[in-house]
Amino acid sequence: MRSARHALSIVAIGLLLGSCAHARGSEGQPAPVPGPEDAVTLDLTNNTWSDVDVFVYAGTNRSRVGTVTSMGTTHVALSPTILGNGSVQIRAEPIGQGTPYTSERIDVQPGERIRITVEHQINLSSWVVDRPGASW
Repeated sequence: MRSARHALSIVAIGLLLGSCAHARGSEGQPAPVPGPEDAVTLDLTNNTWSDVDVFVYAGTNRSRVGTVTSMGTTHVALSPTILGNGSVQIRAEPIGQGTPYTSERIDVQPGERIRITVEHQINLSSWVVDRPGASW
């Protein structure tokens, strides 16, 4: 009985130590921690008469990232965790009543900026992605 408890203790310690191991990159180095340069910036301008809650849809995940007041603008850094595979939709839902705005699917890479303008007439709303180093 005593040796069974001893063996169980050794197994439990092994499991605990294994769960404390750090993730490693392909070269045996610690996995890099995402930094601000890995984020995508979202600039949302709200030209409606209602405050709006802002959501990011990535795959099947929905993340609330903030609120924009009526006739206001907000700037949000979207972490790689929220971005998933880099294809997102942005949704601005009026608080109270009104028609929500949902963007088309937007493909983004780290360091890019999504600029969205939500207009009172929802069909006039627009979005654009600013890519660093791109010349227009």
